[in-house]
Amino acid sequence: MGKGRSVHGLVVKFGLEEELDLLITLTSMYAKCGQVHTARSIFDRVFSPELILWNSMISGYAKNGHAGEAVELFKKMISTKVNPDSITLRSAILAFSQLGSLVAASWMWEFVTISELKNDIFVKTAIIDMYAKCGSVVLAREVFDSIPHRDVVVWSAMIMGYGLYGQGKEAIDLFHEMIRSRIRPNDVTFVGLLSACKHAGLVEEGRGYFNSMRNHGIEPRHQHYACIVDLLSRAGHLEEAYGFIREMPMAPEVTVIHGDVELGKYAADRVFALEPWNAGHYVQLSNIYASAGLWKEVASVRVLMKDKKVIKSMGLSSIEIDGKIQSFYAGDKSHPRSKEIFEMMEELERKLKKAGFLPHTDSILHDLGSEEKEVLLCNHSERIAMAYGLICTSPGTTLRITKNLRACVNCHSATKLISKELEYVLILFTGWCFILISVDDVSKLRSRMRSTIEIQRAKKNKLDPLDGSKSVVALPCQELSGIQHPQGIAQSVNHVLDVRNAISRGRTE
Repeated sequence: MGKGRSVHGLVVKFGLEEELDLLITLTSMYAKCGQVHTARSIFDRVFSPELILWNSMISGYAKNGHAGEAVELFKKMISTKVNPDSITLRSAILAFSQLGSLVAASWMWEFVTISELKNDIFVKTAIIDMYAKCGSVVLAREVFDSIPHRDVVVWSAMIMGYGLYGQGKEAIDLFHEMIRSRIRPNDVTFVGLLSACKHAGLVEEGRGYFNSMRNHGIEPRHQHYACIVDLLSRAGHLEEAYGFIREMPMAPEVTVIHGDVELGKYAADRVFALEPWNAGHYVQLSNIYASAGLWKEVASVRVLMKDKKVIKSMGLSSIEIDGKIQSFYAGDKSHPRSKEIFEMMEELERKLKKAGFLPHTDSILHDLGSEEKEVLLCNHSERIAMAYGLICTSPGTTLRITKNLRACVNCHSATKLISKELEYVLILFTGWCFILISVDDVSKLRSRMRSTIEIQRAKKNKLDPLDGSKSVVALPCQELSGIQHPQGIAQSVNHVLDVRNAISRGRTE
């Protein structure tokens, strides 16, 4: 970045600030280096940007986590009659996938289907990834099935989608179908496959596929080792997991360790040397120490983070109701219906205690008393989002909650019981995987929903009822299906952008 700024200084010194080619290059450089605000200031100086400049800026926003700004700029571009190319669409799709809105994702797909790039395999692959990350593996599979000639990237995207949901059997079946189609898997294919095995608890299958990678000419990489160590650790095979860590040809991530202090220290010593600015490593090591009650060590990690100016991301949970995304942070009381939300949370706590639920206070990684820990657990952002969804909908509804950080054990367990007690389907996406918590049995719920008017609504919108009930498919059918012009999409997504940008404002949960 320093050399880039020096070059920029020379551009200014020699009076070349109005040279379009240089402005495009500078915008691209700053965007790729994560300096999106500087890139935008240069972009805004161009009166009539060419497509390559639009692409640089939209891509820069999307790849640096500024989904709202990326979609806003995409909207502005199509309103100025600039025709997007494949790069534009893929960058915009990436931004929509970060929004986590199934309705907004459907608008994006609607735009693609009426564009000249509706059959572009790269765009369709991005759509598969977008739908999976927005909570509908069913719609992702529909797009996958619509592609006649699939390459390894398409197959891998769909397997990765199943991996997000922990649908191990579906991922394995698709992998074998891919092999039968004589498509050679790549390293990304195995990341998706191992991730699916990990979340589905398929230990033997995960071992087998990991060991088979070299048979396909693929050398295991960091992500593959992380998946297999995580799989073994979740299953309680800590010694075997430790063996994998010692055999890793690269430094392990602290995130693969499950509550073993010595393993955590071992991993941290190796990984901090390579990635001293990655906040996730410090947080995981701090959590390991806290779980063991080593509060002095926790404090030392926090001091180290402060000294190195490493900042932890704010925990933020979002839920889509009536076509609008509402986002909450821990203890958030800023919503106009905050009083109702917290009354619902108190009611949920009463129901949980009556059902015999015992809070997992060990998941609170602070040196506090039991009662204080229980209060903190009740105020996690996903619990607030859930309560908001409950006061806005009725039983039988699917509530989809997205969180940018992992959910704690307590919230995961409480959500299962809440789903059962209140007859809701709750889908929690934690940025790592989807957790589907159904009413009794998913197949029974699906059967029941097929006898209601909701299934007719879902069919009209081409949505599976389990993947999008009225809390997700909230707009009138004609509004979603009647979009005939790109501006229709642009005007419709305005209301989902602002709150998502709060993720980067620096609060911590």
